[in-house]
Amino acid sequence: MAIQRAKHLNYLCEKDYTFSRITSLMRRGCATYLIKKRLKIEDQIEVTSEEVEKVFKEHNITEESLIKEIIAKKKPAAFKNEIHKEKVKNKILRYLQNKGYNWDIVSFLVDEEFKVP
Repeated sequence: MAIQRAKHLNYLCEKDYTFSRITSLMRRGCATYLIKKRLKIEDQIEVTSEEVEKVFKEHNITEESLIKEIIAKKKPAAFKNEIHKEKVKNKILRYLQNKGYNWDIVSFLVDEEFKVP
C-alpha cells in the first residue's frame, strides 16, 4: 500500500530524483565532472555528461557562468595589499578546483577577474 502510494505520487521516480540531485549539486557550484562522480559514489546512479549538461541548459546556466558567479562571491571589494590579493586569488583557484572545474578554464577566468585595470 505505501509503495503504491509513493509510486502514484512519483516519489520513487529515479528520473525525477536524478534531475533534482543534479540541480541541487549544480546550485552548490559543482562542475559536471564532480556531479557525475558524486551521483555515482553517493547515489549509485550513472549519468552522462550530456545528461548533466541538459539540466544546466534547462536552468539556463553554463559552467562558465557558475565559475564567474563563484569568483564574484568570493572576491572582496578591496584588497589590503598585493600579498592579500594573491592569497585570495589562490584560495579561489583551489576552491574551484575542488568543485571539479577544469584548471585551464578556471585559471583563465580568475586571471581575467584579477587583472589590474
